[in-house]
Amino acid sequence: MAFYTERFPLPQIVEHDLIPVDGENGSFTIDQVEKGNVVEAKDGVIRNVEIGTYLSIEAAQSLRDWLDRNIKLATGG
Repeated sequence: MAFYTERFPLPQIVEHDLIPVDGENGSFTIDQVEKGNVVEAKDGVIRNVEIGTYLSIEAAQSLRDWLDRNIKLATGG
């Protein structure tokens, strides 16, 4: 059994619009209102295995029973 987290890949290149700063010749700032356009990023989902474990049949059944009891308590069933 493995427990893992998933996330989308971080963009490698993001394009932002620049806005001229008033009164400062040649100075620009990034448009904070609009999201940047992702120009380059990997496809898919990144999965990080946090922990992997082996269980005996008895331990797996005990875990299943514990989960069943706690799910019933949490859902009012």
